[in-house]
Amino acid sequence: MKYWLFRCLIASLALFVGAPAWAGSQCGARPASTSFGTVSSLVVGSTAQQVETAGGIGCDTGSGFTLVGSNWIQVKVNSTSNNVLTNSATGEKIPFVIYSDPNHSQTLVTGTTYSYSGFTFIGGSPNITTFPLYVATVPGANVSAGTYTATISLQWYWLVCPNSQVVAVCYGAGWDKSTGVTDLCVGQSCMSGPTNWGSGQTGTITLTLVVSNDCTMSATNVNFGSQPLASSFSRQQGTVLVSCTKGSAYSVGMSDGNNSDGTYRRMKSSAGNYLNYQLYQSVAGSDVWGSSGSARRASSSADTNAGVYDGVTSQVYYFGAEVLKTQATPPAGTYTDNVVVDVQF
Repeated sequence: MKYWLFRCLIASLALFVGAPAWAGSQCGARPASTSFGTVSSLVVGSTAQQVETAGGIGCDTGSGFTLVGSNWIQVKVNSTSNNVLTNSATGEKIPFVIYSDPNHSQTLVTGTTYSYSGFTFIGGSPNITTFPLYVATVPGANVSAGTYTATISLQWYWLVCPNSQVVAVCYGAGWDKSTGVTDLCVGQSCMSGPTNWGSGQTGTITLTLVVSNDCTMSATNVNFGSQPLASSFSRQQGTVLVSCTKGSAYSVGMSDGNNSDGTYRRMKSSAGNYLNYQLYQSVAGSDVWGSSGSARRASSSADTNAGVYDGVTSQVYYFGAEVLKTQATPPAGTYTDNVVVDVQF
């Protein structure tokens, strides 16, 4: 019995002696640049944009594992650009919120220190390679197209094992701790967290969101009714409503439809016959509304709310539609066509 106890004691001593000394350089600042991508102004205004970001620090981790043990991590939010992404050209802002987890169960606010290792993580433990956090924009912003940025500063404090940990003993390069951390560890065995968290390490995150132009639009259908002769159809009026991204001028075009012969727009019957017609830039005018060049209508020429680019108000365009009277009357039937209305910036 005494011999067995002696062998266990020697093995235990060998375990601690064989473990490496404190490395202290496996973890450190790794500035993060995170993009929400390019999102239309309408989507930014209506839907929260979400992103996972690295926390501005990270550890060099091996392919180790943890079998009974812990990492101790705290994070303090130093500053957040007032929790807004800002367009430097216009000063416009998009609010955002920082969260501890992908389910957004806990909001992180400036000046507060949190137990990061106590957050909820996928897989159950923190990813100390990137120290992830989560950011989401707040819907409701009516903003111009452009690039919006923010900088987040965080203070990180840690006592972690970047490699294998067995019963609180860290192998590989050993435990790593941030500046000023003190503890009750014995050799490479850490059974409890820091007794003093020290001054920590600053991590920086740069957030970017690119807002693109977008529009909502609607157009009325045109029904010429029924007449025995092509020359008997009366001229009709239609309306196009367009509202685009704040601050953006644009032009509106109309396609030639599905059946154009290169000269006229044409409606087609199920029997394959055609009825020529035309669309005009005004109710009574003769300028054809087309898809290119001067045949398009500028937003500054709208019949109502011309040049009002507030991202909310719709421009109203009235157009004329006419069955061409000089053509021969085709066989009786129902004639239809589809015209695409488009916006260009």
